[in-house]
Amino acid sequence: LVVSEMCIRDRYLVYVEDLADFETITPFIVGIPTWDDEDELFQYDVTVYPKHTALPRILVNKVDSVTGQNINSNKFEFTSYSQENCAESSKLETIAGDQETGTAEFLIRYGTTYIKESSAPQGYKLSDEVVKVKFTDEGLFVNDKEVHVDDNHRYSIVYQNCLLYTSDAADEA
Repeated sequence: LVVSEMCIRDRYLVYVEDLADFETITPFIVGIPTWDDEDELFQYDVTVYPKHTALPRILVNKVDSVTGQNINSNKFEFTSYSQENCAESSKLETIAGDQETGTAEFLIRYGTTYIKESSAPQGYKLSDEVVKVKFTDEGLFVNDKEVHVDDNHRYSIVYQNCLLYTSDAADEA
């Protein structure tokens, strides 16, 4: 944990510059005890316990566009990027989908992140949808709409996939 401070008359505004990956710490003001030479006493004592807040998580539900059910028992991946165009040079991390639940989970850090499917489940078309996730002191925003996390600091989004068009599917229609 690395903090910076700004001093104004024995009082410091403390804010975090380098934070552990699992929490946020809101900036806070702290007063440092001072010695009064005349009374030979400390003027005040302060103990500071900064409020820790867990970083939010985005749970991506991989869903079949026809059935509305999570796609499980099938490999898929999502990748997060720092740039909206999802350029390879802006790749942050790739998360393999959980084949039992049909979900992938991202830990969201301060700033803006873009999430995109990077590998579709077998038999499904790769989606070109990009989900914008922004986390600031004002809150968590998904596609520019403020959202609220659950008790596990998680917000769920649905990412639909269409089956690939095959000759067998055309024959059935």
